[in-house]
Amino acid sequence: MKPRDVALRLTAGSAVLTRRLTDRACAWCRSSYRHDLTGWRAALGPAARAGVLLVVGWLGWRIVRAAPGLLWVLVPAWLIAAWNMVPRPAPESGEEPPAEPPGAASSEPAPALSLDDFSTLVRTLAGGGAGAHLSALAEHLTGDPKNTSAVRSLCRELGVPWRPSVRQPGAPGRGVSTGVKVTDLPPPTPTPSPAPLQAPPVAVVVAGQPTATGPATATATPAVQRHEWGSTLTARDGTHRAYTV
Repeated sequence: MKPRDVALRLTAGSAVLTRRLTDRACAWCRSSYRHDLTGWRAALGPAARAGVLLVVGWLGWRIVRAAPGLLWVLVPAWLIAAWNMVPRPAPESGEEPPAEPPGAASSEPAPALSLDDFSTLVRTLAGGGAGAHLSALAEHLTGDPKNTSAVRSLCRELGVPWRPSVRQPGAPGRGVSTGVKVTDLPPPTPTPSPAPLQAPPVAVVVAGQPTATGPATATATPAVQRHEWGSTLTARDGTHRAYTV
C-alpha cells in the first residue's frame, strides 16, 4: 500500500471515529432528558451529563500536559482505531477476496421502518407495560437479540430516545433493562370513521311529465307529482296519496 493510501485511510478513519464518539456522547446526554417534566427541569439531566464530559475532557488535557509521555500510547491507539474504522479496499482484479470464517456472525442493520410502524411494534411488545427492551426489539427486527446497536441506530434516525431502566412485562429476569418507553412515542394515529350512509333520492317530477326512473329504482323510489291544488305521492305498491299545501 502506498503512503498516500495510508494517509487517506487514516484521515477517513479519524473522521469516522470522531463522528462516532460525538454521536455516542450526544446520545448519552440526550437519553437523560425528562419528558415527564417541562422547562429547565426537563433539560437538567443533559446539561449535567454535558458538564461531566467537559470536566473529563479538561482533566484529560491537564494529565497529558503534565505527562507528555502518554502521547506515545494515546496516538498509536488512536491511529489503530482509525485504521480499523475504514473497511479494507476492494481487491484488485485477479485476487480473490478473503473467505469469511464459517462461524462469523454478520451484524446487519435494522430494516427501515416508519415511526408509526416502530411505535406499533413497541406498544405490542410492551403489552400494556412501560415499554419494550432493546433486546426484544432487536430479536423482532434482526433476528438477533444481541444486535441492539441496529435498534439504537434506528432510534436515532426516528428521533426516539431510549432509557436505561424500562420495565417490560414477561421479560426474563426482573423485566428491567434498557429500552424504549411508550410515553416517549407519538400518540397513535386515529382510524378514520366510515362515511355516513346517504338516504336514497326522491324523484320529483312536474305534473304532466312521466316519472324518470331507471329499472333499478322504478319500484324502490316513490314519485311525487306537483299540481296546482296539491301533490300526489305514488308509493312502492302503486297506491296514490294526495295532499294539499
